[in-house]
Amino acid sequence: MGEGGAFSFTPSGSEVGVFTFRFTATGIDGSSEETITISVTGEPEMTPLQQWLVDMGMDPDLSPEATPDASGYTVWQQYIADTDPDDDDSFPRVLDMYPNGTGWKIEVDKAGSANRRYLIYTASELNENGQWNWELHQQVTQADGQINVMPASGDLLIFKVEIDLP
Repeated sequence: MGEGGAFSFTPSGSEVGVFTFRFTATGIDGSSEETITISVTGEPEMTPLQQWLVDMGMDPDLSPEATPDASGYTVWQQYIADTDPDDDDSFPRVLDMYPNGTGWKIEVDKAGSANRRYLIYTASELNENGQWNWELHQQVTQADGQINVMPASGDLLIFKVEIDLP
């Protein structure tokens, strides 16, 4: 027992479990005993987002909705895109798109990053609400920054790329 009746217990290493202590206190009226049970549990594992934040040198408890830089993207959006949430110039972007044989090749700025799923949408016209008629064309999971898109047909064809976790 420490000074002033304080008690301290620090399990060694990753020791977890239930520990029981019996305390005896002697006062003016004699002694009394008290049994106290302490349960030691392990630290909760970090979520993939929290681990990514630690890897980026940031606070793992940062809100997914936070926008720590001036890019305008949230921590969650930058996690999905695997861009640096502490760098204003790091945000998801398509660098180039060009015909590749019968299909298309889209280059994104994340060559060598962790695998991400790219959802490729196409649209050919505006609907009655003045919005593009987006349809999922293809899903691609890869990490080399080069997305090969299957052939798509239409006189007018617009592509949209979304990034998602596989």
